[in-house]
Amino acid sequence: MINRLLLRIKNTIWVIPTLFSISAFLLAVFMVYIDHRYFDKHQTLFPDVFLVDVDLSKTILGIIAGALLTMTSITFSTIMVVLTTYSSQFSPRTLQNFIRDSKTMRVLGVFIGGFVYAIFALLFMQEKAEDNHVL
Repeated sequence: MINRLLLRIKNTIWVIPTLFSISAFLLAVFMVYIDHRYFDKHQTLFPDVFLVDVDLSKTILGIIAGALLTMTSITFSTIMVVLTTYSSQFSPRTLQNFIRDSKTMRVLGVFIGGFVYAIFALLFMQEKAEDNHVL
């Protein structure tokens, strides 16, 4: 019973990307917490290279989110078209092997996790009253 459940979980496509997305969300929350909690007290410790305006950081995060979403959709839709054509002509297990491959799921997890991080960091971004710089 437990082995069958673990096998079903292992064969699903969304387990590893979901773990990466949850990790990216937690990292975004942690970075916003660090930025709001400790930045004002220890601002002199950070070089000016790491400090940007809130508007610039919103622009950069928006561009990163759009680029990652575009890259993910184009990459995986192209691969799925090729694999569907290949599996219909040669081997029907090709698509299943692609989905079960942990490297593929990690790449998808990195793409989706990067998108989730950029979106939630953008969502949590606030303009501070006294100083408009973020880390």
